Amino acid sequence: MVKIEKFGFWQSDLSAERVAGKALRFSGLETSKDSVFWTESRPDEAGRSVIVKRGADGVTKDIIAAPFGASSRVHEYGGGEFGLGDNILVFVNAKDQDLYSVDLNGDTAPVRLTQIADMRFADIQIFDNYIIAVAELHKPNADMPENFLIRLALNSNSVTEVEKIVTGRDFYAYPRISPCGKKLAYMAWDLPYMPWQNAEIILTDIEETGIANERVIAGGDGVACFAPIWGKAVQDNIADLYYISDETGYGNLYVFRDDESINLLPIEAECGHPNWVFAMRSFDILSNGNIALRIIENGIYKLALIDPLGNKAQMVDTAFRNIDKITAIDNGLAAFVTTDDDAEMLVLFSPWAVNFGVLRKSSQEKLPRADVSVGQVFKYAVGDAFAYAIYYPPVNANFIAEEGALPPIIVKAHGGPTGIAGRGFNSKYHYWTHRGFGLVDLDYRGSFGYGRDYIKQLDGNWGISDVVDAIAAIDYLAKQGKVNAKQAFITGGSAGGFTVLMALATSDAFLAGTSYYGVADLGGLAKSTHKFELKYMDELVGLPNGFNEEETDAFFLNRSPLSKLDNYKSPTLFLQGLDDKVVPPEQSQAIYEALNAKNITTKLLTFKGEGHGFKKAENNIRSLEEELKFYQNLL
Repeated sequence: MVKIEKFGFWQSDLSAERVAGKALRFSGLETSKDSVFWTESRPDEAGRSVIVKRGADGVTKDIIAAPFGASSRVHEYGGGEFGLGDNILVFVNAKDQDLYSVDLNGDTAPVRLTQIADMRFADIQIFDNYIIAVAELHKPNADMPENFLIRLALNSNSVTEVEKIVTGRDFYAYPRISPCGKKLAYMAWDLPYMPWQNAEIILTDIEETGIANERVIAGGDGVACFAPIWGKAVQDNIADLYYISDETGYGNLYVFRDDESINLLPIEAECGHPNWVFAMRSFDILSNGNIALRIIENGIYKLALIDPLGNKAQMVDTAFRNIDKITAIDNGLAAFVTTDDDAEMLVLFSPWAVNFGVLRKSSQEKLPRADVSVGQVFKYAVGDAFAYAIYYPPVNANFIAEEGALPPIIVKAHGGPTGIAGRGFNSKYHYWTHRGFGLVDLDYRGSFGYGRDYIKQLDGNWGISDVVDAIAAIDYLAKQGKVNAKQAFITGGSAGGFTVLMALATSDAFLAGTSYYGVADLGGLAKSTHKFELKYMDELVGLPNGFNEEETDAFFLNRSPLSKLDNYKSPTLFLQGLDDKVVPPEQSQAIYEALNAKNITTKLLTFKGEGHGFKKAENNIRSLEEELKFYQNLL
């Protein structure tokens, strides 16, 4: 019997514990011969990141046991926490950030390879008996860490000295060794740029004494290039080099062959990633030499197969709504994907077949089809411009609302802000839709996935355009008769938390909001932020060139939520990790105290041992439960 109940109060057995208490979080993915290796963060182990192997025999086993965990802190965001060689795996240990090796033919404990105070590693590549990786050295009392590429021998079972082989640039990523072992390609960029703004692909020779004959083959001068990957070795043991470049305004796939770069699939669609973390991958080379490429076109994820010699492309139909970390294995692919019905999972599939095999699910939760809220990508006008979003309507097979009633709407702003909203089934979103809330996930102007011009629309307008887009999304859905615009809430984390606070401070469109480790004081953040994002904010808010320190402080303060509290009326929930190095807890504390002094309903929850994003099950559970109570009290 279907019951009539007020939107936002539908009874649901989809508890916060079911949604957030057991869900895995995937990161690294690599393949070797006929085996798949990946990293999963486990909430029930306090967020420990474990490297897992699935062999050809179908057996799944952990490669590292507690207390080891695989996690890099280069650039603070990490990624690229392990690399594979022949029968050997090398990983970054979370606790000490040193490199350790694991013999894949035995059951021996990890062997420590480095012991260097204040040095971190990422993006590990193994060739024969040595490693090349990104390193980051945090010298005591230094203004900024130093980034460089290192080489490390693997011919001993003891701690080994690292050799600096490439230095002089502010940042490095994607060091990739050619199949013959004689060439190294890598990505490099410098401040004040972020990697999606201006980055180069550099090709060098590998010699016994180090690196020689460095030359830029792509990128720079306002062009950003990503992810060099070597193709299969062909005649004379020479391989083509593939990479993503946005020189056309969109990230397209190129090949560098015979000293010439060729766009293999000219398309007004995004084929790359914003390189927030290491080892992101949107394409890989199949064993037959063809390329599998993930494309984002008008907000929709697609898969293409490309013959790089014949310059032919074929679009492949899949059920996937999100496709990440495409990795070749034999003549098939491994990837992290979502569907309308399934949360993120690791799958094996053939590009020529509709079916796929599931190796690992991030969540064992499976809702009946009648309870699934399918996300609907839509494009909407914002003045003379436009933006994108994904709407998830309220769905519960056991409940409906009174005739004529409209659901409350939760607006979600992703982080970055140069990021992109997720696609496909999300159990946390269903925590809301199953209770009678609508949810709209914004790809506000400035989001990745829609070309360089779309990203640049946020330059100088952070905290303005994103807020306008949030309000316009509500208006659009309300005019469609889908939501109640008078019962709107807004939530977001990090940069999304900044959007939340600016929306509440500068508009009356929202009943309340929730800031997960959000930015409240731009000036304070500018003084405490890490090297990777040191100048990112300047362009986002349009800091004029030539400002002195006093003028800069005043400018940042004027663009901060903390300075815009005169008209701030909406209740606000703050959730903050006390170990956050990206957005320090002082940010949430300062605005919480200011709102409290104005007698605005507010609550601050802090979590010990949590950084920029919560890993522990109990903290994710409590966060969801508190957010639900906070909103229901206002309906």
